[in-house]
Formats: sequence, structure tokens, C-alpha cells
Amino acid sequence: MQKLTSLLVVLSLVSYSVGVPFSVPDESLDVWGKKVNVTLELLGPGHVKASMSTKEFSFGWFQHRFPQVDDFSKYAGIYGRYRSRQAGRIEALILLRGEGLSHYYKQTIGDLQVGDGEWVEFYLPFAKFEPNRNASARFATTMLTTNDLLEISVAGLFDDIVEMEFDQLSLIEQGTSEEFIKSILRKMAAQQLKRSIDGSSHPRLLLNGENLERLRKKANAGGNAQACYENLIRQAESLLKSFNADNPFGRVLGFSAAEELTPHKKRASFEGALTPSVRPIETLAAVGLLTGDERFSRHAAKGLVNMARSLDVTTPEIDLGFYYTRTFYVRALAFGYDWLWHFMTEEERRDVAVTLLGFVQDIYDKSQIHSWGRHPLHRVWNWDPGLVSCAGLGILALEGETNLPEEAMLVTFRRHLRDYLTLGVDFDGCGHEGPSYIVYGIGAGVEFMEVLRQQGRGDLLIDTNLQLIAPWLVSELLPNRPEWNNLSDCGHGSVPGCQVYSYVLGRLAELAKDDPMKDGERLPNPANMDKGLDYIQHFSERPGDRKLSYGALAGLMSWAWNHGATPNHASEFSAHVSLAYTLFHQDFPAVEDPAALLPDGMLFRGRGLAVSRANGYGKNGFHLAVEAGPHAAGHDQADKGTFTFRAYGLDFFIDSGYGNDGDPLKSGSAYAHNVVLVDGLGQPCRWHNNSSGSITGYRHGADFDWIRVDAIDAWNFDFAQWIRRPTGRNIKRAERQFVFVRGDQKNIPPYLVLFDDIEKNDDENHDFTWQWHYPTYLEVDYSNPKQWIGSVSTRRTKVLTTAAGKSSAKATFTFTVPADGDYKLFGLTAACGSVSHKSDSFSLAIGADRIDAWDIAPTNTLTWSAVKERGEAMPRKFTLKAGESFAVELRGREPQAALAKLMLLPYDVEDPLIPIAEPAGAIYYTADEAVMGEPPFLLETFNPGIDSPASISVYPVGRSVPGDTTMEWYVTSQSGSHPKIMHTAHGVKNPGFLMVIVPRADANAPLPLSVERLDGDVPGVVVTWATGRQIVRFPLTGQASPYRKLEFQDVDK
Repeated sequence: MQKLTSLLVVLSLVSYSVGVPFSVPDESLDVWGKKVNVTLELLGPGHVKASMSTKEFSFGWFQHRFPQVDDFSKYAGIYGRYRSRQAGRIEALILLRGEGLSHYYKQTIGDLQVGDGEWVEFYLPFAKFEPNRNASARFATTMLTTNDLLEISVAGLFDDIVEMEFDQLSLIEQGTSEEFIKSILRKMAAQQLKRSIDGSSHPRLLLNGENLERLRKKANAGGNAQACYENLIRQAESLLKSFNADNPFGRVLGFSAAEELTPHKKRASFEGALTPSVRPIETLAAVGLLTGDERFSRHAAKGLVNMARSLDVTTPEIDLGFYYTRTFYVRALAFGYDWLWHFMTEEERRDVAVTLLGFVQDIYDKSQIHSWGRHPLHRVWNWDPGLVSCAGLGILALEGETNLPEEAMLVTFRRHLRDYLTLGVDFDGCGHEGPSYIVYGIGAGVEFMEVLRQQGRGDLLIDTNLQLIAPWLVSELLPNRPEWNNLSDCGHGSVPGCQVYSYVLGRLAELAKDDPMKDGERLPNPANMDKGLDYIQHFSERPGDRKLSYGALAGLMSWAWNHGATPNHASEFSAHVSLAYTLFHQDFPAVEDPAALLPDGMLFRGRGLAVSRANGYGKNGFHLAVEAGPHAAGHDQADKGTFTFRAYGLDFFIDSGYGNDGDPLKSGSAYAHNVVLVDGLGQPCRWHNNSSGSITGYRHGADFDWIRVDAIDAWNFDFAQWIRRPTGRNIKRAERQFVFVRGDQKNIPPYLVLFDDIEKNDDENHDFTWQWHYPTYLEVDYSNPKQWIGSVSTRRTKVLTTAAGKSSAKATFTFTVPADGDYKLFGLTAACGSVSHKSDSFSLAIGADRIDAWDIAPTNTLTWSAVKERGEAMPRKFTLKAGESFAVELRGREPQAALAKLMLLPYDVEDPLIPIAEPAGAIYYTADEAVMGEPPFLLETFNPGIDSPASISVYPVGRSVPGDTTMEWYVTSQSGSHPKIMHTAHGVKNPGFLMVIVPRADANAPLPLSVERLDGDVPGVVVTWATGRQIVRFPLTGQASPYRKLEFQDVDK
């Protein structure tokens, strides 16, 4: 006898005057569609009984057409109810029925049995329907017609026969009570929580059991660890007063960004409001556990509960930021729920858990369908690891307390993070997006992986390329200051004490106990290359081999920490950084000289980055970096073949830094880089993610390094979901080759030779422009067409500043307002400290108005900075009257911040962009015109740490073709402005740019006696010195690598 089990499901409409039912009176069964294993019986108006046979299928569905309405945009979503006592998963699908295949959009309703036979309400916002079968565009109600269908699908059924009943579904109008809708959505989320929860396992994340004992010992062990811990306690004490636990989202709820901002900057502005609002939860909760002082825990618990009750995944404000922005909130919810469990009531815990669970479920669902996570290559982008790691922490905090597929979710989140650490960090240990983005983008990655490790669920440090990053970080650090090189849409920011570097150093130090550094060990030289990698090789899923001991890697990581993360400021770290330092960092002896472990030439093959050095790692070291990476899903720029070059403490060839703004002329564009333009146009990458290049040749040796890059794909294609779309630029060849000569003991210094082989695929002549970006402290004399000379400017400017370690100072500028109107203030500023981000702010008092933190551009060159409060998106507006005396008191805030001019100008006048700008209607005072207060500022001659006799000579050994050389100012996205040389060859097929670039320590250092071009089958150059001559030849496309050794001859006597 066949087993018969009844499954009752009822979907019904609450009497709602604004709702429009799907069913109409006297409706027949003919209007209902169904799967073949489903039979329907009409029991009354809109009341249908469905019987499902699971003999052939473990799922079934039934459908109804959308109601007859004129305008679906008036409706916000679909409401209904269901009930059941058996397991199953219910989903809603919208079927758009046009010509050809239907397009499906899906949204989960929930589990059938959660109501245990009682009614379960649900609400499906139209905005949350996601593309499913045959669909790719985001869903919009404007797509709907009355011919389209709503389908209710029930899956995961195991009984032989399933019976269900349901009645009306309804459209809910826009403007329906937000409280009503939110209450339904939170009930839906609450259904995923188990009714009885044992909290004895809390806290379970990082601050439990033996961890607490170990961390308390570390906090009292002296040195930086204790200084950082004491700083953490001080900041927690301060938060007891400053953190408004009754209204923690005062700046977030009702947030409104300035209308003048682009959508991208509006989202960033919201993130700037949300992040400092949620971070106090982790600080206070952690300090409460570490100290046992319940004041911190109870204050944090109060704030956490009020947060969770006021902002969840359904609250409109959360969508004002990037989707990534929620990561900061989700991790605070996860740690807060776990660390504060015993300081909340049962009702409060459930409220926090419901909010956390809603975000976790949303991230899990979207990780499988959205463009930041659904494909392994999407996970090269920082969004993915940041989102999944925070959601992973959420599951770990809630594990065992929900009805969710927790194990499957953890496997998914762990796999996503592993993909980032294997694909987004290449097999040579190099991050595709640069040093700054692995910090920001990884989110709670190190916390998530460490909890997994402590629970015996794998070790994502040693199982991925993360363990290999130390040599890359050492390579990226600049020789003349503690900052990163800023290639590939990355900033200079040194990110003091960041949690990723704290974690990696701490783990490597621990692993080094069993694998110490060995005498004489050294990273092997990069292998020679004569062709580029293919795409699968660039993104190998096999982690790279570890070629150094853990002791050596820890020593290099410690060296990078000491030079790039300013450990001497551990007592001044921000609270969240101090917490990461306390949790993860371990001191380890730094290697004395990285050159003992690393070759002078480093090639990071997956990323497409080559770094060459000479003269060691000190201030006078040479540092050449060449960028030509593959298309990936991460941040990128139109920079294939660009390079930076530094020597003798000076930046000679620079990058324009972070862009990420889509501006076709700013830092993400080809105009921002040391690359060639054709007919005034560059590689056509605008936003990141759609440009591709390759390093196609490489040789490293003691005498010279050779690097060849190919930018043909960057010119001729952009990429959409890895589909190569022609750009129409029609470039035939776009190769650039570098030979970095390390010099010898015969008074021949290190120098660089660069050759461009670029040509369009037509029979026409074209203009080609060779760009050279350089810092404002250099002046370039290009009047001699055979030798351009760049040297430190002799111009001197007076600035107001303070001494190292001092910040207290006052000075006043008084303007007489020329006319009624709205005005703004700009300062010509510089951050002159040894660490720029520790000297980049002032305070201002303007009558009764105060600006507590005026953040200036974090650069050591003079740049205009708009006067505004930290967190404000636009310059502060001052409405003034003609003849009014407008006094501005400048106050010191951070040591060695410097101001050269203060400018008052009409609000609608264009902002000053270059240091010499004098906009119409502006009035300004220089530093020496200020009236000093008490204590006074120092009035000093501006010297951005650059007082060097060094210079650079560039020999343009070009073909004899018409051309010209000019200088213009370039305005970056976020790093102020700087000059660049534009060297153009007019009306040629191939310019054959060939440049010999010779840095010079001082006026007594040698220069070439002559530089002569060699043309023919293998173009090159002869560089003649007083003690000999060197010949460099460049192979053209298809030829073998260059001479194995540079030819060297003594000068005839």
C-alpha cells in the first residue's frame, strides 16, 4: 500500500485595502499552471488545493498570472502566508514571458515547517528578486506585464504524496507602512533561528579560554605589545563617553550625501559615516572580555542591541553605501553577538541574531549570483573576501543556533576566501590589487581564517599564497620613505599596524619556531622568460611553492613591518588596529638586509610586476617597478607598460596613484601614467576591471635586468565578463622593453634604457607622445633636445608648521570679504613628517564655527586641500557679507603638517588644482602674512624632506623626425597635481622612442660622454663613459631574448 502523507500549505492575503489579489472571484482552474506531477482542485474563490506526487520529482510548482493592473511600478512587492508541518524549501519565481525563452527571477520565501503548522507570513520585495534562468539584467517592475507569471516552487520534498492548500496572493503598493513590512521580514528571518539556544559556548570567537589567558600575558609583557594594549584601553575608556549607545546610528539613519557628489562618492561618503559608528562595538566588547570590566561590555551590548533593532538588511539606508560597506557592520554584529552574549537578555540576543542572520543569508545568496562572487575570477576583486569573511564570522557566531545550511555556507565562504588568497594573491605571493587593497578588501578575512584554524577546520595561511607575501611587500616598499609604491590603482598608504600584516607576521613568527632561518639560504633568482603566461597560468589554482624557511619569511615580514607599518607608533594606533595588533602580532627579529635573502630583481608572474634594485635597500637605493598585469576582476588602470623609477632619495618617474572614479582624464587613465599616447589617445581603460597586458620577456642577472611588456590587448580590447570587445584603436604592435644596468666598479653608475616599439595597423602616419610624470619638487630643463635634466627645484616657499613631536600652535588669517555671497577656503598644504599620514591634518576656529579635523592631502609636495570637516564630502560653505572681516584661526593638530597659503574664493568658482593657481575672485595670504598666536607656528622654508644634490638626465635618442617637447600640469584623482613632460613625434609610422635615463648622485657623479642610437635589425644604443662603453640591443617581436651579457669595451686611448 502506498504511503500517503499530507503536507498542508496555505498562502493567504490579509485584508489589506492597498493590496491587489492575484485571484479574482469565480476564477476557474484553467488560469492556474502547474508541473506535470501536480494536480489542482478549486475549493473556493482563490482557494486551491494542490497534490504533488514525488514519485518522479522531488519538487513541484504552480503558477498564476499577474493581476490586471495598469502600472506595476506602483507596487513594492508580494505578500502572503503559508503553513506546514513538514520539511521543504519554498521559493517564488517571476516568469517574464516575451518572445522566445522566458526570463526567470527568483527569491526565497523560506522553509515549509518553520511555523510548525501555524501561519507564517512572508513579503517579497520586488527589489530583491535576482536574475535566474535566462535572465541577466536586474529586475525592475517596468519589465512586468499582465501576461507574466508568478510561480510558487516547493523543493526538497521526500514524502510520496504531498497535499497543500493555498489561497490569495497580493501585490502590495508603494508607501505601505514600513513598520508592517519590516515586521514581516524580521519574522521571516527569525524563523531561521532555533527556539531553544544554549549559550554556554559563547564567547567562541578568538577571545575564549586559553586565548584570553595568552592575550592577557602578552598585554603585560612590556614593549610595543603593552603600549598598544594600554592605548586600546584608553580608547575604550574614551568610547564610554563618546559612543552614544542609545542612538548609535545618529549619523547613519537619515543620511544624505551632498548632491554635487558622483554616485560613487556618495556611496563612499555613506561608508565614511557607517564605519566609525559600528567599530566601537568590537573595541568595547573586546576590552570588556580582556579586562573583565563589565562597564565596557554593558555599554557595548546596549549599543549593539539598538543598532540591530534600527538597521537591518531591509533598511533602505544600508543600500546608500557600496554593497561591500555592510562588511564593517556585519563583523561588528558577529563579534558583538558572541562576545556580548552574556550581557544581553534572551529577547535582545534574538533581535541581534535576526539582524545578523539576515545579512549573512543575503551575502550567501548574492555570493552565488552577483558579479563580485559567482565566478572564481570574480574573487580576485577585494569585495568578495571582505563580504564572505564577515558572513563567515556570522555563521561561526551563530553556529548550531539556526536552521540554515550552516556547514554548506561555511564551505562556500571558506572557498571564496581561499580563491582570493590563491588567485587574487599570485603564486609568487603578489597581490593583484596592490598592498593597500589586501588590507581594506580582505575585511575580516584574517579573523575568519584564524577561528577556522583554531577549530581545526584548515589553515588558509599555509594552504594559500598568503604565506608568501613578505618578499612582495619588501619589493613594493619605496627606498626613500616608509610607503608603498602606488601602481595598479593603489595608494601610497602604509596602513600602520594593519590586521592583515599583524596576522601574517604573527603566524610566520609562530611557524618559524619549527622552521628557523638557515645559514646561506636565499630566494632563487627569477627564471628567464621569452614569452608571456597564458590566462590559466596567470591565475593558477595551485598555490606557489614556498622557497624560503618560515624563519626567513618572518624576518622579511618583520623588515616590511618596521619600514612600512611604523611600529614605533603602536601606542597611537586607532582602536580597531590596536585590537588586531593585540590579537595577532608577534615580534620577530627583522632581517638586517633583505638583499641577503632576495635577488635584486623580483618578478611576480601572475600579477605582471617586475621590480629591480641596485645600491641596496637604503635611501640611496635604486628602485625600478614595471607594471603589465592581466585583466582581472580587481582594481586596475590603463597602465600596461608604465614604470616608476627612484634613486638617491628622489622620485624621478612617478605614478598618479589611486583613481577608482571613472574619470577618463584622471588617475585611472593612460594620461596618468608613463606610457605612450597615439594621436593624443591612450589605452582605453576607464573604470577598473577591463584592461590587460603581459610581461613577455625577462632576464635577471648581476649586471643587468631585461624586461619586455606587451600592451597590445590593453589598446585593442576591453573586457566585459572576460569577453574581448574591440576598442577600435587598431594597434599593430605595442611593446616596451627595459634594460636596467646595475653599473660596475669602473665608475659607471646604474642607469636605465627604455625602448618603445609601437605602431598602428594602417598605412597612415600618426603622432606619438612619450609621457614622463615627475614630482613637483623637481624642475626639468628640456631646452636641450639631446639631454633633459631634472633636479631639485631652487624655488623656496615659507610654510607654517610645527616641529616633529609637537602639534600645539596657532596663527590667524583675516580676510576682508569683497562681495556678498557664498565662499569656500582652500589651503596650499603638505604633509612633511617622515610618515605622511601622521602629519596630514589641522584644526580651525572660524568665529563660532570649528573644524576639529581638517584633513589635508597626505603628500609631501604642496597641494591644494579644501577646508572641510573630516567626513564632509564638499568644502565647508561660508555665507559672508561685503566688507565683513572674516578671521580664520589655524591650529596645529598633527606634527609637521604645513601650510603655505590660505585662499578664500567664491563657492561657485572652480577649485584650485595646481600649486600656482590663482582663480578669479580669490584672495589669499601667504604663511608669512599670518598673525602668530600662542604658541606660535614655526615659519620655515618648505623642505619636503628633499634637500638633495641628486639629479637625473634623460637622453632621448630618437629617430630624426619632426617633434616637440612640452611641460604641462597633471591633476590626479586624489594626490593633488604634478608636472609631466610630453615628448611628441609627429607624423610617423613608428616613433621608436629610445631613452637612456641616468640618475646622478651629485654634480661630481659621472655622465655618459656620448649616447648614440643603433638602428637595423636589432635596434639599440651605445653609451660611452670615461672608462668604457656599453652596448644595449633590443630584440624585436619574435626574436630571441637579448644578449646574455652586455657588451663592454674600454675606450680607445
